[in-house]
Amino acid sequence: KKLAKKKHRHKKGRAAAEPMITRRYAAAAIAIVAVVAAARAADTPAKNRTTPWISSSNASYVSLPRIVKEYAHDSGAFTQGLVFGADGALYESDGLYRKSRVRRVELDTGKTLAKNLNANEHFGEGLAAIGEKLYQLTWREGAMHEYDTKTLRRLSTRAQPFHGEGWGLAYDETTGLAYGTDGTHRVHVLRPAHNWAALHVLRVKDERLGGTLIEGLNELEMVEGELWANVLPLRYHKASPCVARIDINTGSVLGWVDLSALRDKQSSRVRRQPHHFVTNGIAYRRAPGRPQLLATGKQWDSMFDIDLEASNLGPDHVRSRCDLYLSPTNRDSKAHHPSSFFSH
Repeated sequence: KKLAKKKHRHKKGRAAAEPMITRRYAAAAIAIVAVVAAARAADTPAKNRTTPWISSSNASYVSLPRIVKEYAHDSGAFTQGLVFGADGALYESDGLYRKSRVRRVELDTGKTLAKNLNANEHFGEGLAAIGEKLYQLTWREGAMHEYDTKTLRRLSTRAQPFHGEGWGLAYDETTGLAYGTDGTHRVHVLRPAHNWAALHVLRVKDERLGGTLIEGLNELEMVEGELWANVLPLRYHKASPCVARIDINTGSVLGWVDLSALRDKQSSRVRRQPHHFVTNGIAYRRAPGRPQLLATGKQWDSMFDIDLEASNLGPDHVRSRCDLYLSPTNRDSKAHHPSSFFSH
């Protein structure tokens, strides 16, 4: 009887312990699966993401790129403007005298599918797409060219719709407004539907950098309601790898995208001359499957499809890595703009 009672107690205790052990094993298994899934998600591009590209989860003051795909880029193309057309095709405006052109690019190969050369005396600049037309600025010639996206035939040439040099150009289809830069801290707000009427000027500054005016605003792109600008303070012997995210209502800098990691992936030819082969060219679209953001540079070997990652980096990072003109006198007042030291 004693032996039978002992066996009974043993069976009862084992039976009570088994569910607890099973639950522990199940919890451990679930935890392992979750860790593996998270690791795979971190290493895999968001191929099926359909939400807006920029959100509170990645729009930190300083964002960093995560490369989704690398494409070939024409290393002879002095990129001044980059934009997706309404037809979904990628278009690029290339600069330099005697070499300027507008071209349709095959993204997967980097090959030129069609092109239209500028006159030898015109230096091609920023590029914007409005409907089935493209608009290209010129650097110091005061001209703006209009093209048909289907044929790239030049339809007309008119006076640049704002004073100063022509650098960047972007169009916001939501508001019907266009934005142009002249290489300073100014963004010219334009209305293309009203004969490109100049409405007002935004003075771009960063309060987290002490209200510093951001000189050298260059190529532009609209990204989810924000105006993004490459920055090239060439008048001050600087060439920034960073992109400013600008509030189109106030001109305030919302944050920065540090693309120096993309420049570091270029050949030694590019890396040796950062003031010549500068980071320039942003194109964005709401593509099927996932929004697409492209970034490249002047005569770079490659173009990148990127996502952004948030960071805890702050103003000190921007001061040390973004190569901006941050003179103590460069505050929200009329800034001095000496002549260009070298070719834009």
